[in-house]
Amino acid sequence: MTYMKLSISECLWITDIGIEMFCRRAKLLEDFDISHCVSLSDLSIKALSFYCRALSRLIMAGCPKMTDVSMQYLTGSGPHLRELDISGCVLLTDRACRILLKGCQTIHSLTMLYCRGISKQAALRLQPRLKHWEHSRDDAPYWYGYDDLDHLMQLSSKPEKQDIPSEYDNSRRHSSTLPT
Repeated sequence: MTYMKLSISECLWITDIGIEMFCRRAKLLEDFDISHCVSLSDLSIKALSFYCRALSRLIMAGCPKMTDVSMQYLTGSGPHLRELDISGCVLLTDRACRILLKGCQTIHSLTMLYCRGISKQAALRLQPRLKHWEHSRDDAPYWYGYDDLDHLMQLSSKPEKQDIPSEYDNSRRHSSTLPT
């Protein structure tokens, strides 16, 4: 089974194991949006990097468990990664920028909004080799799900089977496209 593009944005209950199982069968995946999948950690990025070598665009905004280790895994993801959105990944630090600078030469678009742990100086070092670049250390907007201390607010309880709609509702989904 192969997939080229997939968005699982805001899937609160997807786990690292689920991502690994998916990635094992999606080796041709090129575009993946895991934004606001709050249960995912560095292990998901490890699986992506190992199995999905054609990955060219990754949106992992609002994933509060991602650390600099994720960026280290991405350096081994193959030569195709072009666009990366790490906005709201509050555990990332200046080290993430150093890792990307040395190991991800193909990235031309990087979005780092609401990344308090990444200094302006570290972000600026990446700017000369990028076509599109955004950085801010602002507080994440409330819809990112963080409190004032960058802690993830309490998730509601897991939905019961009867609470899950029978048809998928697209009305709440949103996507954003980075300019080329």
